[in-house]
Amino acid sequence: MGIRDLVSELRALADKFPDLNPRELEALADVEMRAQGLAHLLSAAHRTKMDEKLRENTLKMQLRSTH
Repeated sequence: MGIRDLVSELRALADKFPDLNPRELEALADVEMRAQGLAHLLSAAHRTKMDEKLRENTLKMQLRSTH
């Protein structure tokens, strides 16, 4: 499930928020957990990419300083 699907589900539930029944509250909690999981995956991917860029730049700087 992608971000758009999660946002659509949250919007649909938010429209009914004052009148949510217990089943819909469970669905809301489930969507929230999935959104947090997706955010965690995106953060991990971003950290990995930034670490990779840092290593590349460090290597480039080291190569320049030795020449």
